Amino acid sequence: AKDAENGIMVIVESLFSILGRSVRRVVHVILLAGAGGMVVLGTLRDRTGWGPTLLVLGAVAGVVLVAVSVVRWPAVRLWLRYLAAFPVLLGLGFLFASPVTDIVLGRDGAAAAADSVAVGRPAPVVMIVLDELPSVSLLDEENDINAAQFPNLARLAGDATWFRNESSVAPSTPEAVPAILTGTYPTDPDALPDASEYPDNLFTLLGATYRENVWEGVTQLCPTDVCPERNGEGSGTLEGLLDDAADVWQRHVSLDREAGQVTFQVRQSNPNAPLTIQDFVDSMAPSGDVPRLDFLHVLYPHQPWFHTPTGAVYDAPFVAEGLDSSYRWKDQAVADAGRQRHLLQLQHADAMVGRILDRMEELGTYDESLVVLTA
Repeated sequence: AKDAENGIMVIVESLFSILGRSVRRVVHVILLAGAGGMVVLGTLRDRTGWGPTLLVLGAVAGVVLVAVSVVRWPAVRLWLRYLAAFPVLLGLGFLFASPVTDIVLGRDGAAAAADSVAVGRPAPVVMIVLDELPSVSLLDEENDINAAQFPNLARLAGDATWFRNESSVAPSTPEAVPAILTGTYPTDPDALPDASEYPDNLFTLLGATYRENVWEGVTQLCPTDVCPERNGEGSGTLEGLLDDAADVWQRHVSLDREAGQVTFQVRQSNPNAPLTIQDFVDSMAPSGDVPRLDFLHVLYPHQPWFHTPTGAVYDAPFVAEGLDSSYRWKDQAVADAGRQRHLLQLQHADAMVGRILDRMEELGTYDESLVVLTA
């Protein structure tokens, strides 16, 4: 974000240089003073208990101080001239000497690392990975899937084998989904959930035999030579990185102390999950001469919980009220309310699963397909 800001300032300053050197110098001082004021604002917000008024006054004082220092003292100007190289070097180091390099440059290299298999009797495969769905939420008093509340999951279970003891092997999605798709336990909690870290996975295994329609919600385990187009919200590209950088900068200059707290982690929510599922449904097609893998990992019925069983939305907080960072409820009342909202959204997730099943029956592929649904 800082590199982008510096680039914009240079462009603005260059445009004003057309009007003369003196005008450019004035613009230069104004831009430096403004940037200095933003730094002062973020620093005071994070290190003091000041309210918005005092923060604004502090930022204004910072603007004045920087402007006077730049105009009056050559040493300050010299120091800033040397300092100008730091954001460029920092940006280059971030792009080319950090874990983000594989994301930006697309260095997955996974297809060559994995041995594809020859499938003797290839059948269409549809795999659906839901997110934040405990099995107990589906059960009735007899420990069967509650067909009244979840008719589509019960409908699938009627034709399927239900592995009741199946459980995720990791507490968070960036570890759990790679475990599902590789069949191996996660070993490095800091590993990025992409093909460079997990080269041997379902997508590279079937890449030589299957046409793959892959929608990944958090991971990027399908390498670019197998999945040249990224579907879903897990498309970590340079554009996405710039969007995140803009968000970080916006938070930095915010007067809201809570908004200013930036944590860096894999994004694990999708408020537009129903639209993602519908896009996946629309992308499904008959296999034809080449067998087809349709894969969807969607962050649903994952929080935020604000959908009713019909798909209608209501106002609700992004993170459930009364739930702390350790996933503990403040008291029983808020836990009960959270469970009710979770179950309402889960009923809509069931309806969306029904759309996938209906689409398969419409295509005539339901009976011949291997269908896997997990969470």
